Amino acid sequence: METRMTRRAKGFEAQPAPVLEGPMTADIGSRSERTVRAILDAARELFISQGYHGTGIREVAAAAGLTVGAVYNHFSGKEALFDRVFAQNNPFGLLPDVLAGAQGRTVEEILKNVAANLRQRLHQRRDLLRLVFIELLEFNGRHIPATIAQNAEAVANFLERLQKTEGANLRAFPPLLLMRTFLGLLSAWFFTDTLFRDELPASLAGLRVEDAVDVFLHGALAVGPSPASTSDPIRPE
Repeated sequence: METRMTRRAKGFEAQPAPVLEGPMTADIGSRSERTVRAILDAARELFISQGYHGTGIREVAAAAGLTVGAVYNHFSGKEALFDRVFAQNNPFGLLPDVLAGAQGRTVEEILKNVAANLRQRLHQRRDLLRLVFIELLEFNGRHIPATIAQNAEAVANFLERLQKTEGANLRAFPPLLLMRTFLGLLSAWFFTDTLFRDELPASLAGLRVEDAVDVFLHGALAVGPSPASTSDPIRPE
């Protein structure tokens, strides 16, 4: 039989917690996203201007207008912060859009268009190359394999397009070898241009990245046998 006491007890039974929805939860989410964005923006600028070891969490917090605790609420430490900054801001992230948007009717036109577009975008964001230097010097390129893997689909689609281009007369190299050589050429060009652009002699300063693509496409050897090719091979003494 239900007594007055048991009826009262039922009134205090645990009820499921209400699910909060609507503007309040949306505002909490957007506030958190804004905080993370402020932290990442501040960290990126400090890493670029001061280097990895020259930047501390306190400086990141101050630049973002936050407390140190707020930074640690979202990131376990400085290394985790750099991981995210590099993942979102490295120059390799430009590649999928550039490859997908490449224009041209021939293989040569397409590759030169890729080189020109990358040059334009990297010229606008030269500071991003500093993040690559930090990655190579401080982390021994630890994050780069994952970054390359993220671009694998874009590269595969681009290679398929090249092979189907009308008049394509590609030699029977492995497609990924061709792409690795091409992108390696562009990377070396942009890095040396960033590091030594003020020290380059006038004869080199006037060259364009498209000229490097010409070397890639047509090679360094003249068409036909050279005089050296008809002589006996040089043997070490």
